[in-house]
Amino acid sequence: GATLRGFASAGSFDIKPLQAHARSGDTLLFHGCSQEAATNVMATGLLLSFAAQGMLGKGLYGAPDPRKSVQYCKSANKFMFICRYNLAGAQHAGPSTQHRNTLFDEFCVYREAQVVVLWAVKLA
Repeated sequence: GATLRGFASAGSFDIKPLQAHARSGDTLLFHGCSQEAATNVMATGLLLSFAAQGMLGKGLYGAPDPRKSVQYCKSANKFMFICRYNLAGAQHAGPSTQHRNTLFDEFCVYREAQVVVLWAVKLA
């Protein structure tokens, strides 16, 4: 996974993910996971070797709304990460797309250097 030093920034940032995606820029997204996965993420960052085959392919997923990311928190102890994503070349699923994801936007990148974990949050 990318460290802050290894993060491949797009060189621009927009707090609004849809605008960041349209401009191939960086934004902040939530990534939810189980306690077991969170241990790995805290140690190594997000790695493609642990990625599942999702709606947008095998990649590193993030969502601007934590209500989407919490759906991936499968254990009693739920963890969420706030990450900076470089959305250049990212795929997007959401209400404005043809994908079945009708409530929340979500984005997927396919290179580890395009996401860096900034903060970890343990949900009560």
